[in-house]
Amino acid sequence: MRPARDGADRRMNLSDGRSCTSPGLRAATVLWTGVVTAYLLEGLMQTWRLGPRLDGLVAPVLFVGATTFAGVLTALVPALLGFLWGVLPGKSTGSRRGKAFLLALMALGAALLAYRVGHQEIERGLLFLRRRIDPDVPYELAPAARPLTHVAAWLVVPTLILAWVLARLMALRARLEAARWTTRILLAAGVGLLMGAVLWVDESRYVNLYRLIHGALSVVAVFLGALAWGLCPSAWIDGLARRLFSGVGLVFVGVTALAGGGLHVILERYWPVEALIYQQSNLTRETLFVLRRLTDRDGDGAPAVLGGDDADDRDPLCRPGRFEVAGNGYDENGFEGDLPADQVPVPPQPLPRPKSFAPVDRVILVTIDALRADRVGKMDAEGAPLTPNISQLAARGVRFTRAFSHASYTVFCFGSIWSSWLPYALSDGKPEPTWLPRYLNEAGIDTAGIATSFFGRVGFERAGFRRLLTDIDDSRNPRTAAMTLTEALRELETPRGKRFLWVHFFDVHGPYAPVNPAAGAGPKDLYEAEIRATDAAIGRLLQAINAPGAPSTAIVLTADHGEEFGEHDAAYHGSTLYEEVTHVPLIIAAPQLQRRVEGRVVRHIDLAPTITDLLGLSPSPDWMGRSLLTLALGNEDPDFDHGVMAMTETGLLSFIEPEGRWKIITHRALSTWELYDLESDPREIRNLAHPSSKRLRTMRRLLERREAGVEAFLREVRRRRR
Repeated sequence: MRPARDGADRRMNLSDGRSCTSPGLRAATVLWTGVVTAYLLEGLMQTWRLGPRLDGLVAPVLFVGATTFAGVLTALVPALLGFLWGVLPGKSTGSRRGKAFLLALMALGAALLAYRVGHQEIERGLLFLRRRIDPDVPYELAPAARPLTHVAAWLVVPTLILAWVLARLMALRARLEAARWTTRILLAAGVGLLMGAVLWVDESRYVNLYRLIHGALSVVAVFLGALAWGLCPSAWIDGLARRLFSGVGLVFVGVTALAGGGLHVILERYWPVEALIYQQSNLTRETLFVLRRLTDRDGDGAPAVLGGDDADDRDPLCRPGRFEVAGNGYDENGFEGDLPADQVPVPPQPLPRPKSFAPVDRVILVTIDALRADRVGKMDAEGAPLTPNISQLAARGVRFTRAFSHASYTVFCFGSIWSSWLPYALSDGKPEPTWLPRYLNEAGIDTAGIATSFFGRVGFERAGFRRLLTDIDDSRNPRTAAMTLTEALRELETPRGKRFLWVHFFDVHGPYAPVNPAAGAGPKDLYEAEIRATDAAIGRLLQAINAPGAPSTAIVLTADHGEEFGEHDAAYHGSTLYEEVTHVPLIIAAPQLQRRVEGRVVRHIDLAPTITDLLGLSPSPDWMGRSLLTLALGNEDPDFDHGVMAMTETGLLSFIEPEGRWKIITHRALSTWELYDLESDPREIRNLAHPSSKRLRTMRRLLERREAGVEAFLREVRRRRR
């Protein structure tokens, strides 16, 4: 007589009286529950981490709900594939054919997973080629690709591989059947804790960096979630399967439909939650990328559902984030109709240089990489000033307390400084800008730059410096402030008449390697130690500049961008546009400038016209910026545009309105929106964006006008050059 099968192989009776081979439903249940558990745990972890950024009681619930709903939708494919894997006959791996099949499957899975983990780098290259053909293609965090490839790489093949691994592990269940149920629960709990640890690393360590690693950690977390449930007692799994697939699967279908509807409502109506999900939730973000691609009817990267905000999902030329062309009768971005031509701002005529200001013989631009504005004038733990020499410079010049860069990435920042153009205008297909060093060279002014080899590698030679020293260091031996100072002093020793000198200090940029760091110093301590060393070098530079008999000199000091230390759950710079990375110090000191503090908003694109003004030249008509000399002298400039636009290479765009109070941040491809009141919320914690917000609509319209103004300005540049 055939012996009875153990609990792992029993047949289950469903609620409708039908029976089904239990391995298929058990595999589907284990995979479905493991995926949903991973997503639910991600939501709970991020809710705890984000804290005040999820204001009130509703936002945390919606955040966890959105991640859980995304997990339910993600689990649909693993559950179906797990069921098929469990019920398909002839899946023995003992034969040569079975081994060959599994090896081929694992090779295919490894290849697609490698693509999935590294797809952004591949797609950025493809995006670059697309932009060479069509300059209007927007920057995207996840450029539109073939949905089936993404789905296969993210869901199907990993599921098959994990199902096979689980099947091998579940073969060991026979040994566990004889063990106590408490032993199995403890094993399952141990694997669950390991899943939590993986998720914690994935979700908390540099969320906006190392995306190649995050993709792999996400797959591992889901696998551990399924394994933890697979180690639970068979009765638990059978009970879950009986409830989940009761009513001939109607419960399963109903739960999936409810998740889809709930996720759509949250993304459409609760924009602060949507923005945080795309910023912080690695698992949920990847699911949303897949869902958006599958539901995008016209292939422009933005669907009409799930917060895609596409006003016409049948027209690929109408998509959110596209720059509006005013007065052409067509609404390119789908926001409140076509922009009237008379609402496009016209650049004002430049003011003549104040007659009371005598031009200087030389201008020295000192830039400090990654120096935050809030570190200038700060006191350290011992009560000593962190930047005494920079503060001394501010005490005899004009300090602009609301100066902003146009990006949080060095290449974009200096591109705007040298060209007086916004980063968008420097993209492929746009006119060649008038670079500041070239403009000065043509006027007979000597130009030189002292920087690191990094600037040579990114191609800043095209800016036109007559001498650009970037080859005295390499990545293994980064230049120190002392080395930069030595080269700058050597350059200043040679008389050259009227001149412009750029000196760039790189030490404050990570990785930090200060001399004699304190034991146990953290990243902030090392950062400030580098600032202190750089300030000392700047002090020696100022002594040489102010030596008796030296030519009259104007000094402009600023930073390309700031640095993040977890203020918005991010580190380093380049991935966000919050105040900690876009607010920069700016000091202008010249013999005829009195000490004063200017609190109005100014921008990096204003530096090139200011430098030419200081040297007695008229600014180029091809520049977008406006000289700050009038403001520095304490006079009014009624035509000065104090609005600031900034962007990242991944598609983020921010705009600060001219009064400096309201700020919006949007992702051009994902249609996420953030709105902050910088007066009451300078740390940008409370996102006030809402579909019915009048303030947000006003800011969006202002941004649309500025974007149209950029396009009109570039058309005028082309017309003048014909």
